[in-house]
Parts: sequence; structure tokens; C-alpha cells
Amino acid sequence: MKLLTINIAIKILSTSSLLLLTACFGSSSIPDDHYYRLPELSTKKLSSPLLSGTLRVKKVITHGIYGERTLIYTDKNSNIKLNRYHYHHWEKSPATLIQDNLFQYLKKIGIANKVISNKQNTKEKYILETELLSMHRDMTSNNYIATIVIDIRLYNKTNDAIYINKRYYSNLKSNSDALVDTIKAYSDGLRNIYNEFIADLQAENYRTTD
Repeated sequence: MKLLTINIAIKILSTSSLLLLTACFGSSSIPDDHYYRLPELSTKKLSSPLLSGTLRVKKVITHGIYGERTLIYTDKNSNIKLNRYHYHHWEKSPATLIQDNLFQYLKKIGIANKVISNKQNTKEKYILETELLSMHRDMTSNNYIATIVIDIRLYNKTNDAIYINKRYYSNLKSNSDALVDTIKAYSDGLRNIYNEFIADLQAENYRTTD
């Protein structure tokens, strides 16, 4: 009799818990998690390297929330407060994604005789340092803007000559409110930043330097 009473109590508690969950979330289930990555950039190879030697692309550094996998946004109520999506994530942290993206881009265009990653144990002549300062979806103006701010520093390791030390910006409007379109805008924005960096390097005429 005592065992029967316990079983009935358990069933009542289970039913109560189910009713409580239904009241909280309705009849719909908990949303699925979504994961995003940056599309690989297509580009044309330079006619000849801009840097005569080996270029090491160091790990992209960042701080705070940009070192996590969460997608960040600001809404129309405030451009100061940063919010995070709970069910939408990057495949890797933005810094890691940009590191891979930038490395592949520079290698494809042939910026130097040889381009190596931070992990490769090879002697280098040039160092590229990058810092991600901001990467968020700006919705303060009722639009969907993919905002990126990056510092890029290129220097010659053999003589400490600094070739590029500049902050680059991109603010591209997404085609729609879909997050996938914002990811595409991030990719286009990074391409624009990379192209601007290459143009700066070409303008300084480092092709024949050293």
C-alpha cells in the first residue's frame, strides 16, 4: 500500500512538472542551436609577391566576449549595450575564424614568397599581427549592419621596420534580417579590409624593399 502511494505521488509530480514546463514554454519545443562559419574567400593571385621572403601570420588576438563563440548584437534601444544570441553561435571563436580566413587569403594572393601560420616552425622575415577589436551586428538604426574593427600591423623582423600599422573598419548592410545574410556581410567586410590592407602595402611600394 505504501509503495502504491509513492508511485501515485511520483506520477502527480511528473504531471505537475510537465504542466509547468508547458506553461513556461508553450507547446513549442526549445529552439535548436545554430552554428555559423565564414565562407572561404575567392581571390586572384598578385602578379608578383609584395614581400620578398617568408611572412608569418600570427594568431589573431582579441579580448572579452569576442574570444567566445557567441554572436553579438546591439539593438535599437542602445548602441552601448552588447547582447548575445542564445541559440546562434560561431563554429569557432571570431578570432580563430578570422585567423584561418586571413591566412588563406594572403596565401592565395601570394603576398610573400612564402606565407606560414603561427604554428609552423619556420624562420620568417616578416610578421603580421592582427587584433580584433569589434565584430557585432548593429541594429540601432533599424537596419542590420555587420560591423568589424581590426588593427593590422606588418613589420620586418630583421630590422624592425614597420610597414603597416593601421586600424581598419567595415560597416556593411545585410540584405535581410536573416543571420545568414549578416554572416555574408561579415565575409564581404573582411574581404574589403584585406583588400584595403593590400592597397596600403602597394601604395608604400614595398614590393622591391629589402
